[in-house]
Amino acid sequence: MSKKTQAQIECKVCGISFTRIDNLTRHIKTKHTSTTKFECDKCEFSSNRKDILDRHIRDVHLGIRPFKCEICGVYFKHEYKLRRHELSAHTQLKPFSCPICMKSYNRKDNLNRHVKTQHDGVSSK
Repeated sequence: MSKKTQAQIECKVCGISFTRIDNLTRHIKTKHTSTTKFECDKCEFSSNRKDILDRHIRDVHLGIRPFKCEICGVYFKHEYKLRRHELSAHTQLKPFSCPICMKSYNRKDNLNRHVKTQHDGVSSK
């Protein structure tokens, strides 16, 4: 059975659909229950999931940056930010072009900023 034809299990609270019951169960526990089990001892943050609390402590309070760029040595908190850095800082790729003036950018957020400031916010989509 392909993903498109799998049976959908719907959340009775908000209507979001899932293909697996365990995903629905986790969704209900994290989104629709008021019981919070894990609280940060350094601030007011709390979560129903320990992994989310652990990530919060790592990112906010410990400042751990485990992802290192092998080219320039800069560290990042998140792997996706390292990948974005590698593509934008260490390649000549500029895959995002302005539909109005055709100027190219290495990141979509840079293109969006350009359109907003140079073309009165005309949509770049």
